[in-house]
Amino acid sequence: MQNRGKVISLKKNNMEGKMANAYKGDYVKHSVDYVNKLLYNDLPIDELFHDEDDIFEGNLKKMLYEGEVGKHISFLRDEYYITNFGRVINTKRFQELTITLVRNEFLAFTANARRWKLGEIMLDSGWKYDMTAIIDYYKSIEYPFRKEKC
Repeated sequence: MQNRGKVISLKKNNMEGKMANAYKGDYVKHSVDYVNKLLYNDLPIDELFHDEDDIFEGNLKKMLYEGEVGKHISFLRDEYYITNFGRVINTKRFQELTITLVRNEFLAFTANARRWKLGEIMLDSGWKYDMTAIIDYYKSIEYPFRKEKC
């Protein structure tokens, strides 16, 4: 069985023997001694994991505008989402990816060290792709957008 969670990284804290979780400032409910007991005695450590899918979905909801819907881009890593308005969001880094207009022909973005065409991904997600309308929308919300110099 594969656990897709993320191990909690702990750092010292002055809160009554508790350890602060470096991830989003949450606190672990257990003492350092308890965590060490689990680790060194090969006991189950499932409670020390965060479910990244829940975290990414929560971040996506925070970043969506009113009337906007996001879908996971299935062939990229878990944290990449595309919206029906053409925005591409990395929910792990909590940022919008910069879209590039390539040779005045198509919109693209870079993820996983590769360039992806926005139109193909929007059509695969079941959304309409109108390049001029998307560019106008980017300008109206000041979305990170640039033209590629040829």
